[in-house]
Amino acid sequence: SNCILVPGAYFGDEGKGKTVDAIARHPAVKVVARVNSGENAGHTVIGPTGIEYDFHLCPSGLLTPGKVNVVGPECVMDPVSFMKREISQLTNSSVDYKERLFVGNVHLVCPHHKLLDLINSWDAPNASTLQGMGPVHASKASRRGLRLDHLFNDRSDAERRLALDMKEYWRALAAMGKSEEELLAVARQSSKIQPHVLDFIQAPNKATYVLELYDEFVVNNPQFPARTDVSYLLRETIARGEKVLLEGPQSYWLSNSAEKFWDSGTSACTDAGGMLCAARLNLAGDVKPLVINIHKTPGSSRVGAGANPCAFVPQNYFSAVDGTADDFRKMELDWREVSRQFFGS
Repeated sequence: SNCILVPGAYFGDEGKGKTVDAIARHPAVKVVARVNSGENAGHTVIGPTGIEYDFHLCPSGLLTPGKVNVVGPECVMDPVSFMKREISQLTNSSVDYKERLFVGNVHLVCPHHKLLDLINSWDAPNASTLQGMGPVHASKASRRGLRLDHLFNDRSDAERRLALDMKEYWRALAAMGKSEEELLAVARQSSKIQPHVLDFIQAPNKATYVLELYDEFVVNNPQFPARTDVSYLLRETIARGEKVLLEGPQSYWLSNSAEKFWDSGTSACTDAGGMLCAARLNLAGDVKPLVINIHKTPGSSRVGAGANPCAFVPQNYFSAVDGTADDFRKMELDWREVSRQFFGS
């Protein structure tokens, strides 16, 4: 196989990052790619010096020397958050990422996307990650909004696209009958809303504010990773007889293509088929994919109302019987010990 895909088989938190980190060490793997992902995904990787890194868009192979890592096709990125949350970890620990991390023409998550997320979940803000995933994918589907290349091309075109896309923000406020002052008060109460998003609400000229923000964090920032054509890079790698490794975002049941959970999943197609499609790799060519689904093991699940701590009952069992954390505490079970006994036997 020359294209290895690592998707999750449940609701996330299966250990995809650890698996990618292990596979990336194989000498034939040259490129590790994040595809159709956003900062609502996340994975923890422990570096060779013991430092723990919290990555969202950065691939898990980033800390492995000699590998090219790309944030690739169909990914969505808030560049301000990307620099503050992820790249800052690399600079603070003196990781030389310039020669091994590249960014493709990602779709940009702007402040108004995150605020639309908040407006759309006004009565239940904890029901969303408030990372703007649904709204940015709506902009993408409507062929509006910005992509990374727009920041480096004609500025008037970027302003026009941004102003057009922001109409949804104004419409949503009007439909809710809310003012920006009320929105600001609610946004300040949420730890998920970042300072640059709060500043957007108060900015008199919002398009100018956003583009100047991106000038600071992207266009004129020497720490922003170099850009590249990721799809071309993946195809060229395979053509040379080398392997590419695609790291999955979220998991199968959170995928937009999953029929049962489409109303609470993410906006991207995060299963193996969606990953391969997003990578723009053609199965009619020389691509020979291998899918490694990552499953939950006993004692490892901790995410979502349907999370399954023993892997032997239906995924939604505990939510179906209204199980609570207190029920598990009353059992006085050490799930790590259960796991050790299971694997030991």
